[in-house]
Amino acid sequence: MLRLTNAPRNGISNLKNSVLRRRNAVRRRIGRWRSLGNGERKIAEVDLLLRNGDGDVAVEVKTTCRPEHIGEHVRRLGKLHEWIPECAEGRKKLYGAVAALKYTAEADTYAQKKGMYVLKGKGGIFAISNERDFRPVSY
Repeated sequence: MLRLTNAPRNGISNLKNSVLRRRNAVRRRIGRWRSLGNGERKIAEVDLLLRNGDGDVAVEVKTTCRPEHIGEHVRRLGKLHEWIPECAEGRKKLYGAVAALKYTAEADTYAQKKGMYVLKGKGGIFAISNERDFRPVSY
């Protein structure tokens, strides 16, 4: 089961709006999803979940993204896949993304190698910065 929490975070609102302006394919955006199970114990939480008919994109939002954040998000995606019913049943795919104002120690390259969308912020707008031949990995 997934539950929406209303905990606001700086930057997420701007990210949601900029993604939606650029991507008409996103039908629903939800901030701060929490996956609960086994007596309401928190399994995983994601900053932003973008949903459309074919798949969901779980976005981790950071001011400064480090390589260890990417590894944590990959583990989180595995847990979320089990707890989002449409993904667990194979009706939808779950993709990963990371959005940050700054990336350290090649974190952006590492995220792309892990098959995640990389969003970079500049001037209040976030844009996908992956290479043209990038193919996302579904988790």
